[in-house]
Amino acid sequence: MDKHICCVVDTETTMRNEDHRLVYQIGWCISDLSDIETKDYHSRVFWVEETVENPEFFTFKTKRYSDNGVPLLNYKIDPRYKKVINGALRDSRIPVAMIDDRIIYRTAKWKDIIKVFNSDCKNLGVDSITAYNINFDFGVNGSVGAIRKTSHQFTDKGFWFPRDVKHFCLMDWVATLLINRDFYIWVDKLSPSQQVKMLTENSNYSYRAEAILRYLNNDLDYKEQHTALRDCYLEMHLCKIMYHRYSNTLNDFLGTAKKSKVKGVSWKTIQKKLTAKQKLEDRKEWLEQKDLIQVKQLELKI
Repeated sequence: MDKHICCVVDTETTMRNEDHRLVYQIGWCISDLSDIETKDYHSRVFWVEETVENPEFFTFKTKRYSDNGVPLLNYKIDPRYKKVINGALRDSRIPVAMIDDRIIYRTAKWKDIIKVFNSDCKNLGVDSITAYNINFDFGVNGSVGAIRKTSHQFTDKGFWFPRDVKHFCLMDWVATLLINRDFYIWVDKLSPSQQVKMLTENSNYSYRAEAILRYLNNDLDYKEQHTALRDCYLEMHLCKIMYHRYSNTLNDFLGTAKKSKVKGVSWKTIQKKLTAKQKLEDRKEWLEQKDLIQVKQLELKI
């Protein structure tokens, strides 16, 4: 099995206001996917100083605007904010890296966090970057994910993947291949009281990372921690399992900044119980159609 250095990224973000999806905590871990036994990952976690220090970002607000331009009504403080503040203060003097001959602490400015991220990817020879839902964390195919939005907000610059580093969506890979006939049989055989742990609130099959790990570990009580670094460990473990089983398909999902191969995952597709073979064929047709559209757009520009 070929060596493949992957960086798994996870973000925790603000929500329910005009500044939703600003990153307040980011983590990443880097490891060789071919070494499924290694758990000694190179990992980092940061609190984003600009987000944490502004309580406005953690105020839940109504979505209605008044006719006379009065600001949105505050109606609740994000219940996570106390833990966020305590964690950021606790870690504010923990040194984690050196950039431009400066010490970077675990609570840091966004621009410095991105510098450390890019440095890690370069120095450790990262081949690809992923996140369980890369469209949420990064944003590809024209979408603005949490990391891109935070970069725009705090640096007035866009975010670019490190040079020569490819990317893929772990959720896309999992939904195409791991959610297969065996997955559906396993879930359908559960008792009603247990099966609910593998379904959404609307009684559809769940494809969240938490649900997938419950299936793989046969542990229906497993709970995702929803902290950036712990979620990175979860997703790296899942990524290594995927590589161990389906490494020959990874190139079908790896894209570049100019040509992303990320295909959104639809709950409707999951409910159809399509085979992995069918989903791979659908994916191939989608990529061919996408390439055709890009060629036509270039012709129109010329």
